[in-house]
Amino acid sequence: MNRTSNLFLYFLVVLLPLSVHGEIPVTLPDDQQISLETDQPNRHVDNSDRTGSAVGGNIEQATLFVDRKMERGNSCNFTLRLRNTTSFRIRNVVPQFSAIIQNNVVFATISAEFFEIGPSSEQERTIRFRGISCGKILGLKVHGANNCRMGSLNRSTATSLECLRRIRISESTVVNVFKEK
Repeated sequence: MNRTSNLFLYFLVVLLPLSVHGEIPVTLPDDQQISLETDQPNRHVDNSDRTGSAVGGNIEQATLFVDRKMERGNSCNFTLRLRNTTSFRIRNVVPQFSAIIQNNVVFATISAEFFEIGPSSEQERTIRFRGISCGKILGLKVHGANNCRMGSLNRSTATSLECLRRIRISESTVVNVFKEK
């Protein structure tokens, strides 16, 4: 092939598809998405559209499991697992867990930090409530999660409600687990 034929082939294979109106989604290292368009300047894509929140209120959620409880002297340990079932990296989320005892009283509140969990990965944490046996804890209330960094949320834009909405609580056979409403 001569040089003219090579240039013509390059134009057909590489440049012609770019000249047709279209959009190429690109994910930046900070999980922000932009859309490269051939006939307009680049624009930011609203991630809520990608997670489905604009349609029916569905959003991508990570799944929180309470796998085990274990008596340790005068303390009760719970093993937590956060599975990233989203399409984005969870940079940081710190939910709080309150031990609920008789008469719906909060005995104590403990935070558990989960960080740098890629899609399809999971992390395990253990929380300990000191000064109480496991038998006296009737439930775990999940709340807080302020200042998360996951998907389109970051420390300056995320509220605890928005962060908590992105965590689904799996039913547990260990203890009654529920989100704050």
